[in-house]
Amino acid sequence: MAGIEDKNLFMMCEALNPAALTHLSPAYYVRTCRTDELDVWKTMHFDSPELANEFAAFMTQYFDEVYANQESEFFKRCLFVCDSRDTPIATCFGWKAYGHVSTIHWFKV
Repeated sequence: MAGIEDKNLFMMCEALNPAALTHLSPAYYVRTCRTDELDVWKTMHFDSPELANEFAAFMTQYFDEVYANQESEFFKRCLFVCDSRDTPIATCFGWKAYGHVSTIHWFKV
């Protein structure tokens, strides 16, 4: 792609493989992240509470630099998979990276 060759993109899907798709179990559902759950989103990407705490300032700074000026769009696009108690157990969202490339990122289960 012209104009983004030096950007930080990790994987690319040129064609959807329908065999890779499946239905979500009825025990779970998808909803958007609520504004009062930003800290939940910031900690989900780490494998332990200690690691999440270690990177808390980084995540806050990253959000502030990348998403804060588009906060309403962030909350429209940030998805949670929740269990029957409405507890987020996974997250990802679609975003126009660098204003050019449609991406799915911040994916974590």
